[in-house]
Amino acid sequence: MRVIGLNGSKKVQDMFIDEKIPPSRREAMPLLTDSEDRIVWIPGLRRSPFALPDDSTRRVLRVRVERCTDAE
Repeated sequence: MRVIGLNGSKKVQDMFIDEKIPPSRREAMPLLTDSEDRIVWIPGLRRSPFALPDDSTRRVLRVRVERCTDAE
């Protein structure tokens, strides 16, 4: 994944490890991709420079992610 502020890319697995995301939660982490299958956002972790709004942006998709917790 290309990450804002980094030159180049970083593996999603490495970001999970860096942020100490337990393996049991990694599979449930959503990855938002664009029409070219580039990862543009991992909620709570990182954003990509792809799909950032600018002066030419005409439409915006607003996405809200809430963590689900098991009630049991």
